[in-house]
Amino acid sequence: MSKSILHSTRLISLVTLGSRFTGLLRDMLIYSWLGNNWIQDRLNYAFLVPNIFRQLLGEGALSAAFIPVLTEKLRKSDQSAVGKLVGNVATILTVLLTLLTLVVFLVLGIFWWFSDRGDYANLTAGLTAVMVPYMIFVCVVALFSGLLNCMDRFGLPAFMPVIVNIAQVVGVIIAKYGLARMGIAQQHQVYIIGVSILAAGVIQLLWITQLVKKLGIHWKLDFSIDNPDLRRIVATMLPMVFGLGILQFSTFMDNQIMLSLSATETSHFTLYGYQIDYPLQAGALSAVNLARRLYNFPLGVLGIALATAAFPAFSRLSADNDHKGLAEMVSKSLRLAIFEGLPTGIGLIVLSPLIIRVLIQRGNFTPEDTAQTSFVLRFYAMGIWAYCCHHIIVRAFYSMKDTRTPLKVLSKTVILAILLNLTFLWIPAIREGVFGLSTTIMASLNVVILGIILSRRIGSLQFREIALSTIKTLIASGLMAVAVYFAAAYLPIGNKYIL
Repeated sequence: MSKSILHSTRLISLVTLGSRFTGLLRDMLIYSWLGNNWIQDRLNYAFLVPNIFRQLLGEGALSAAFIPVLTEKLRKSDQSAVGKLVGNVATILTVLLTLLTLVVFLVLGIFWWFSDRGDYANLTAGLTAVMVPYMIFVCVVALFSGLLNCMDRFGLPAFMPVIVNIAQVVGVIIAKYGLARMGIAQQHQVYIIGVSILAAGVIQLLWITQLVKKLGIHWKLDFSIDNPDLRRIVATMLPMVFGLGILQFSTFMDNQIMLSLSATETSHFTLYGYQIDYPLQAGALSAVNLARRLYNFPLGVLGIALATAAFPAFSRLSADNDHKGLAEMVSKSLRLAIFEGLPTGIGLIVLSPLIIRVLIQRGNFTPEDTAQTSFVLRFYAMGIWAYCCHHIIVRAFYSMKDTRTPLKVLSKTVILAILLNLTFLWIPAIREGVFGLSTTIMASLNVVILGIILSRRIGSLQFREIALSTIKTLIASGLMAVAVYFAAAYLPIGNKYIL
């Protein structure tokens, strides 16, 4: 594997590690402040809309369509042409997201008007309205991050999440030690988190645009829609937006299901005259959200960092039509992803209760919350290897400007995941754990199917070498799991050798 990719991966991993630690600090403070309750559920739900569009546009379709075109421009054109393209895309993106924000405001107003206007509806609509404008900032920041990545500047883009994490930490401190002492109710204190996220978005945008200018890329607002490069990007994006939209719709539905089927004021609902018990308890959405964040900690530091560093190299090899070189690099990247993902996932399965107890369990976050969250986390941890590999394979397709194939496969597996969720949600032994289980199954199927398709297109991905590497990693991970299990069982928390 190229030394530059390994160097970039180490840099991104180091900065991302800082991001994950500040994110962990944020979660420790927020969950100890709120616990797994209905307010926490609404806070997580409110952040869903900007987060969906961050993944759909900022880090998804737009970045994947923008980076290959930008890579060509950087190799063939001067910086003024690059600046013109960046300014044009950033302007159109800002206009579209502003219009979308206004539409969301309208929908929220209609929802609130026809709701019972109680505490639950007020907090859901109010928090969402505060946080929605953040999607404008985060998506434009992701666009400039893609530009910096193409210029082999990985540090600041990876640092961007640290800003929003620190802002939320400050928000919690203000709420706990300022607003609470003023007698403001907790369900109103939580609005400070939304305000802090918006402030972080402004800081992120100002910082990253200043660095871009220092690197000699001068851009300005450009509302033209007849730019051929813009049209290429849009043409590449559209099928991705459709496919990723299905995935984000699945995420939205998961959260909507958890919020709608969690017991709050009553333990049951009535349907066609029948009383049906809610399958979930209040706080289920919070438990799943925390489990997602905990498994995303190693995923971001390891898998996504590797994929981010490899993507520009994939794009260069594809631009040169070097399929053999691309296949070899993808194969090595997959082996490294499995080497990172398998032991990480197995470690989380064994240690999830202990990790959550040590890191999160304090304040209003109870032992029952720990048990609930660790149960969900184990299902997500089963698929960390697949999540890491999926990011690698998908970027290989994107580097060849093929956005349709991954999304065709994804759309089919998403349907399977939704069916699994709606079915197993009602089984008492699984309940909210099904959201982790379905995600693991979906990611694993995607990796296998896309890997086969990719090998047929660019040549062998050296599956034999990948299998041998996987077996060795699995054996080593199994030995590690046994050692860790007995260490955790016989060295209780409080021992001077453990946290």
